[in-house]
Amino acid sequence: MKKRLQVSFGVITVVSLVLAITFSTLVMYRAFTAHIYSDLRTTLHMMVETGELDLMVRRNHKSDAQSFRVTMMDLSGNVLYDNAFDASQVENQRKESEVSAAITTGEGFKKGPGTNMQETLYWYAMIRRENGTVLRIGRRASSIWQMFLESSKLLLFAGIGLLLICLALGKYLTHKTVLPIKLLADNPENTGEGKIYPELQPFVTKIQQKQEQITRTARMQERFTANITHELKTPLAAISGYAQFLESGDNSSEEQQHFGKEIGESAERLLDMVDDILSLSKLDAKKETPIEKELLNLNDLVSFCVSTRETKAALNQIQIHLDQKDTFVEGNRAMLRQMINNLIDNAITYGRTGGNVWIRIDNLGNGPFFEIKDDGIGIPKEDLEHVFERFYRVEKNETSDRKGNGLGLSIVKEIAGLHQATIQLESEPEVGTIILVQFPKRVLEGE
Repeated sequence: MKKRLQVSFGVITVVSLVLAITFSTLVMYRAFTAHIYSDLRTTLHMMVETGELDLMVRRNHKSDAQSFRVTMMDLSGNVLYDNAFDASQVENQRKESEVSAAITTGEGFKKGPGTNMQETLYWYAMIRRENGTVLRIGRRASSIWQMFLESSKLLLFAGIGLLLICLALGKYLTHKTVLPIKLLADNPENTGEGKIYPELQPFVTKIQQKQEQITRTARMQERFTANITHELKTPLAAISGYAQFLESGDNSSEEQQHFGKEIGESAERLLDMVDDILSLSKLDAKKETPIEKELLNLNDLVSFCVSTRETKAALNQIQIHLDQKDTFVEGNRAMLRQMINNLIDNAITYGRTGGNVWIRIDNLGNGPFFEIKDDGIGIPKEDLEHVFERFYRVEKNETSDRKGNGLGLSIVKEIAGLHQATIQLESEPEVGTIILVQFPKRVLEGE
């Protein structure tokens, strides 16, 4: 990047120098041409007023045309006198633009190519009214190309000095421009007050956001690893202990039955955890690509999920109350079933024996929604903002008959996010919990 900026400064300097030389040459050439025409007019008028021209004509004086060439002709353009050539040998000049202009307006100017590229011929013609003749004077002078070369030589040395100054300045400005980026690359977390100029601020903000996202992801991975290790070790340790006790043979048939049951429950818990981890892994992968959706009736989905949970609710003596209306959303059938199942399982698991679970489905002003409410043990206020985190469990709610792996609500959150739905949670200890899943209006196609 530094090299590119320095090359850019060099190119800009060279181009600027060439443009400066060209522009200055054009300005100088224009002024020079005006001066030549003024000089020719003054010289010819003086020659007429002093009588020098009349004397030259009477004597048919010839002189070197390197300084001035003077010609006198009649109004038809026939040459009467020329100080460089014999008048009889010079062609009629009526068609020359400066002569035509002089006959028409009183005076005329013209410039034309010289014998080489280094010179230009300048002509001035005027009408001499007292004797009805046209007088013309001309001279050679430097061409624009010659002036360009001459000015280039003078400006070249100044240009070299200017180029060196600009390159040094470019190097300094490049270093100053790149320094904040280099500092940011070396230490993204410390941008430094006053060191980041406004043009880089959006870029810096983006980097900081990415850095925070990476840091947050790394922490989540560390926490996930620690949590899953702990969660897997607990049932595995139980299975190992019970198996060793059974292997010793020093136990009764009732103890064997009890330990066999504990082993089965621990194994089931492991299987459930593995299933939930696989579900989360699949949901994480779905974030990169659109999920397959179809028009679904939430009423049908909830009815199906409740029918599969009736036995579990009956074992806990919990009554499920349904307030349903045909409510349509665009969604993935399997994902929405899993989300509803998890919410119903939570309401039953953490409900009171002989308690109630209320499920409501409707479509109001904000769009379709699913709401589940229980009169269970509730969630402490300090835990509310963490319950959707992976492996987070409310410790005071965890008892021998109420054990979860802390992944159920995480799965609910991920599925809701994939459907652009929001989740609202209200809970109070010893009163109960309300969870509302609000689907956006734009996924509603009709009822």
